[in-house]
Amino acid sequence: MKVTRADVAKRAQTSAAVVSYVLNGGPKPVAPATRARVEAAIRELGYRPNRVAQALRRTRSGFLGLLMPDGGNPFFAELAHAIETEAARRGKLLFLLHSNGREEAERLAAMGDVRAEGVLWVPRHESPSNALALADAPCPVVVLDRVPPDATSGHDSVAVDHHEGARLATSHLLGHGFRQVSCLSGPSETVVGRERAAGWRQALRDHDITAEAWEVSSDFTPDGGRLAGAQLLDRLTLPAAVFVASDRQALGLLRAVRDRGLDVPRDVAIVSFDGTDVSAYTTPPLSTMRQPLSLLAAEALTLMEKRIRDPYRPARHVSLPAEPIFRSSCGCEQK
Repeated sequence: MKVTRADVAKRAQTSAAVVSYVLNGGPKPVAPATRARVEAAIRELGYRPNRVAQALRRTRSGFLGLLMPDGGNPFFAELAHAIETEAARRGKLLFLLHSNGREEAERLAAMGDVRAEGVLWVPRHESPSNALALADAPCPVVVLDRVPPDATSGHDSVAVDHHEGARLATSHLLGHGFRQVSCLSGPSETVVGRERAAGWRQALRDHDITAEAWEVSSDFTPDGGRLAGAQLLDRLTLPAAVFVASDRQALGLLRAVRDRGLDVPRDVAIVSFDGTDVSAYTTPPLSTMRQPLSLLAAEALTLMEKRIRDPYRPARHVSLPAEPIFRSSCGCEQK
């Protein structure tokens, strides 16, 4: 049973209004003895105030917060631009913060301090502190991109189907006739890393692939992709195919291939994920599973608007398909 403010008032032998004064620091003063009883009742019953409802009782600020994990990652820059464009179209201003390795719970709390109507949040990774931050969020939160597949957070969320996109990318490489498709995967502490690697494995099972396929992992950076790609190349029997978990890692793999005097796609065929702008300008241009950023932004803003209007409605997760863009890095003709 959910503990209510009325339950706290009953335990403390006072009114729900007095409980509200204690929780909100006013507007009326509360006697020290009464405050002590209310605080004891809150602890004993494990009461957690509805921060979303509290935030919505404030004066509307007219802007939304956007909390991103890495300002230097081109994918997040493009996603932020898509969200900013969509927010402006709907008459909303956007306040952008990057966690950049800092404690995300603190950054999320800062959004409440500046009275954001809601926060669009792309977490760095899953962690107990993030779960607590969501539970104590000072305003409505929509989680983007890195969303647990069971969507148990109780908050609205929207993400591309990373598993299915990776499965389709791997199946495309198998369709080129390769019987060994290896994987340069992302960090396992992120749901994105796990889901894309799982999609790669699913495609191998779907096609009854029994030939040995290798998996190496790195962070989502070009340097990580270069170092992990060199390890992978040591193991591959050429010609070979590789599904790469992000465009940024694929940049590093392209460098590792060139450093060995090899050719893409003749020696190593590649399909990556994300569809960032740079993927069209590599040599050769990258085949990639593109995230539909404009649609993702529109869905996220729609979820936020609905949550602001009705803070008690059931949480919803929106899953979007990745869009295949097959270019010459996998052996297709350039588009």
